[in-house]
Amino acid sequence: MRLWPCRTPGDDYIAGYAASNMLKHKLMLNVPSLTAQNGVIIFLEGALNIPDRSNVMQMLAEIPGVSAVKIAETAARPMTQAPVADVPAQPAKQPAERWWR
Repeated sequence: MRLWPCRTPGDDYIAGYAASNMLKHKLMLNVPSLTAQNGVIIFLEGALNIPDRSNVMQMLAEIPGVSAVKIAETAARPMTQAPVADVPAQPAKQPAERWWR
């Protein structure tokens, strides 16, 4: 049996998996202000107003690649990013220039 090296999931995967699979499908919650940055899932304050918030945050912290789950204050950090469903545009990769030209 051949084992391939595992990659740590990226932020778009983490945000999409958390919002779609965990929150929407398993818990029947719609949380549009969820983002992920450097493996940290971030909610805007007030976005996760449910009785068992700590249990939901613990479930999300167990997603592979997640290092923390945090609640951001709206006054200190306004939401300026695209919604979770949008993938940030990646610059097109240019072929490396040959140094011997």
